[in-house]
Amino acid sequence: MKAIRSANGRNAGVRVTLDAVTAAQIDRLAEREGVSRAGLVRRALQDWMRDEAEDEALAREAKRRLQDPNEPRIPWEQVKRELGL
Repeated sequence: MKAIRSANGRNAGVRVTLDAVTAAQIDRLAEREGVSRAGLVRRALQDWMRDEAEDEALAREAKRRLQDPNEPRIPWEQVKRELGL
């Protein structure tokens, strides 16, 4: 994923304040991964944003399928039986 750019095209900075325990956890993970603290936080945010976008796409597809009268339906009793409930 590309670096976040501000409106003028430069990298955008973000400052956060963390409690000591969280900062220490980030530092340990960053050292283990061989990246800086900022690099680790950047990667975590990018991963989270990608996951959110995927979740939104799945939700849109589920909504579309639920609204489609041609989409096959599975009776609840069959679902429970197949899942052993």
